[in-house]
Amino acid sequence: MAFLDPPKCTGAPDSTPSDAGVAGTGILLSFMVTAGLAIVLSISVIIAEFRGKESTIRRKLLNGYSDSQILQGIGIQSVGLAKMNSLVPYHFFLIWMLSLLSMATHNATLLALVHDYRRDWVIRWLRQFLMFVNLALSSVSGTFVLQAVSKGLDDKTLPIACVWQIGGNGAPSSAGLSYVGTIVVIAGNCIIFALATWYLHSREQRFYKVVQGVGLLLMTAIAIGAAVRIGLLSQAFGHPSVTLSDQGEKDWSFGQLLSMLLLIFPLVSVVEIYRGEIKVAAPVEDNRQRLYDGELQSDPHLRHSFQPNPFFGLFRSHLHAPRLAAPNTTLIHPHRNCRQSPKSIGKMNQNRMLFPLFSLAALLFLVALFHQLGCGTSELLATHFNGLPNGRPEPPSFEQIARKYGTDKVTSHSYQSMYKKYLSPLRSLPIKMIEIGLGCNMDYGPGASYYTWLEYFQNVELYFIESEAACAEKYKDKTASAHVFTGDQADAAFLDQFASDTTAGGLFDIIIDDGGHTMEQQITSLEHLWPIVKPGGLYVIEDLQTSYWEDYGGDPFTTDRAKHTTMKYLYHVLDDIMVGRDSKPISHDLLSVDCMAEICALQKRTVNA
Repeated sequence: MAFLDPPKCTGAPDSTPSDAGVAGTGILLSFMVTAGLAIVLSISVIIAEFRGKESTIRRKLLNGYSDSQILQGIGIQSVGLAKMNSLVPYHFFLIWMLSLLSMATHNATLLALVHDYRRDWVIRWLRQFLMFVNLALSSVSGTFVLQAVSKGLDDKTLPIACVWQIGGNGAPSSAGLSYVGTIVVIAGNCIIFALATWYLHSREQRFYKVVQGVGLLLMTAIAIGAAVRIGLLSQAFGHPSVTLSDQGEKDWSFGQLLSMLLLIFPLVSVVEIYRGEIKVAAPVEDNRQRLYDGELQSDPHLRHSFQPNPFFGLFRSHLHAPRLAAPNTTLIHPHRNCRQSPKSIGKMNQNRMLFPLFSLAALLFLVALFHQLGCGTSELLATHFNGLPNGRPEPPSFEQIARKYGTDKVTSHSYQSMYKKYLSPLRSLPIKMIEIGLGCNMDYGPGASYYTWLEYFQNVELYFIESEAACAEKYKDKTASAHVFTGDQADAAFLDQFASDTTAGGLFDIIIDDGGHTMEQQITSLEHLWPIVKPGGLYVIEDLQTSYWEDYGGDPFTTDRAKHTTMKYLYHVLDDIMVGRDSKPISHDLLSVDCMAEICALQKRTVNA
């Protein structure tokens, strides 16, 4: 599955694809419009409450928008974290901004509808649970954003998961405000959650109006700040911080339209209220006993300052619950002049069983889901943690190691079949190997293939030819396990000197050309490095699709005889093998040419062949 694949943290592309699923016009508008409506309705409800009016319609409408927003916030953050191995920091930051809009919406709603939610303990704890999930996801997302800012990767095209794997260049001097602001927002969200928990459950709400006013002002500021950042940063409304390869986030699709249509759903309840189909209960004042307020307490008639939660309250209630009297009798409470019938106590005990039943249902659902995925799931987990399902250890394949480091040999290309065919028998032997192209980047150093070869081969003497001398010098400490030579692979004199300097201890078993991919570079390197391939050794040329790209000297239609491409060169070599001639310098000791998509492997004859 894509979200299980390791992130590709090398070779940052110049652009990244758009993602309308998390940053499309409809998605962003839906969050911003919902947050705006919720805050306006919250202010209206609080003002109406201050004037002694119930504002039934507005309370129901506000509740609907809040429920929709908090679930969408949890959903989009879950998607973002699941796709962290492919989402770039630009998209991940937008997701975090949307999560802040979600938190601002349901916190503002809580301030306005606190008496509605205090009516029933189930509603109170369900809302707190959703708030906690949203907070946890937002804090994790914020930590990723903070790490990206601190390493100066917030405007790069590498996946967001790479912030934990590469060093980056450090935050620029202008990033101080963003860094501090990110920390303040994360800390502020945690504080707001703690205050909201107290505000939602405490029965002695002192400074009620002050909390409402200050809290609503703070939520409005967060929502406006997040909306402004979204407007300035997104492709849909502003200028993204990275180059996007298409305009997909500006296009409207069914998914974008559906997000906007969800704004209409709460209006259905308004029509039903007007038509008399739904009756909305009035808010419960603080000085009134709330509905089912004591059903989780050992003594329902004693009012404590803080409402117990369903789990601990359930445990205490079973320890201290009064014994049922005989049938047709009533219980007289020792502290109050009131009676409890066995029927009412039985109803309380039924309510206490709700959470164990819900927990059991959730457990059964997980078991059924695991079973539905099939036995392949258990084997996949066993392979991931223990090697093979039967416990036998197996070294990771070339493809597994290559995907671990994110090399384009298996991500953008499919070279794993070729390398499995020729390299698997060699991986436990002493190997002397060259790769043309270290893939050095000034931001993070050597490319992914450097680490791939060192892990794949158990005993390898590794050489690289790299054209970027400054980068190779900067990261020479990171490439201490290899011999790095800098120069132009199209320079015959450099290649001859390289061959002289590196073959005193023996010829090479493997040479891989993953360099500049131009026709001149590929052909010159092949002719001048082929002599230092030992008999029976391999010379591999990657990215042969450039033989058909004009920018690389290729011939798109293969009809221009004036253009000498690498593939045309190999065709001549094949002709030489078939008829036994040596029209090319490599033909006389070439054993075979094996080609797959975009790659060819040339094997040298052995001495006795």
